[in-house]
Amino acid sequence: MEYIILDDLFGVKLWGENIFRRVYHHLSNNNYDHRRVPLLHKVRQLTDEQVTYLQGLTFDKDTALNTTKLSLLVGGQYSPRGSLYFNNMDKEMQTKMEDMGNSFIPHFESLLGTKLRLGDSNFRAIILRYEGANAQFGFHYDTEHPDCFRTLMLYDGAGTIPPFCYHDGKGVQKVHFQVKDGILFRGTTTHHGVEPSKDPTTKRYMVGFQYIKDDSDGIEKHSLCNQLRGSSVQTILSLFLPYAAYYQMAKYVPSRIPLWTAVFGLVGLSLNTSVLQFYVFCCFMMMDARLALQVTAYILFTEKILSMDHKTLLFAMY
Repeated sequence: MEYIILDDLFGVKLWGENIFRRVYHHLSNNNYDHRRVPLLHKVRQLTDEQVTYLQGLTFDKDTALNTTKLSLLVGGQYSPRGSLYFNNMDKEMQTKMEDMGNSFIPHFESLLGTKLRLGDSNFRAIILRYEGANAQFGFHYDTEHPDCFRTLMLYDGAGTIPPFCYHDGKGVQKVHFQVKDGILFRGTTTHHGVEPSKDPTTKRYMVGFQYIKDDSDGIEKHSLCNQLRGSSVQTILSLFLPYAAYYQMAKYVPSRIPLWTAVFGLVGLSLNTSVLQFYVFCCFMMMDARLALQVTAYILFTEKILSMDHKTLLFAMY
């Protein structure tokens, strides 16, 4: 356990952050936070010409995380039909999608009261295809620059079309779509997701665009979402396996911290789905359930300390 603490302070990093903290931050971002104020507008901007173009698109996508049930374990999107992100589009399609996204800007600026431009990330333009009874996207906040906004619009649908769900502080609200219907929202403060329809005939094809305030620097920090979005399971495993091999060394470092301290470290911390997911990740990295419990407790306990304001921290110390 001492090894893990030293590694946290001085050891290897994934994009400048301890890998356990980075994964915990990613998973905990799926939890509802009442301090974040949702922002959402219903829109209906797609034209007949745009719908015809989108419905005529055909593309093949190699098996990615969102097409396997593994995605559900991390609260991500799942559908047997793949998605398409801006960087994977050919040049002609990129140009067409940019023209489409730019055509919505005047109306969106009037709704938000701020100047906008298309975002610079892989979410600049996207196609999300939900099909089947189990297609879904777990509740989450988007990991992007706080000056960003998203739009999602239905361009093709069949069967039971699951609604866009979001928390507004009073409970879960649901926005239902017909073709051409959409939403404009701020994903970093709107806790949102798509629940499974349980209808095998479900078809829910969405086109989406990312916008950012025109005067924003738009610099997006590295995250598991923006770095691994659309990646295959093999690509993701190739990132984590070297770290897993590295952390096997922890087993051979003598630990003088007994198991009960790990349990004590969890006292007072809410045990939710993200914590359990994080523990499973620690088990994968350590291949040792006891050591994984200690790492989980250490990360959660120190995260709790780091999240305290100065007055609360001084009170806790005395």
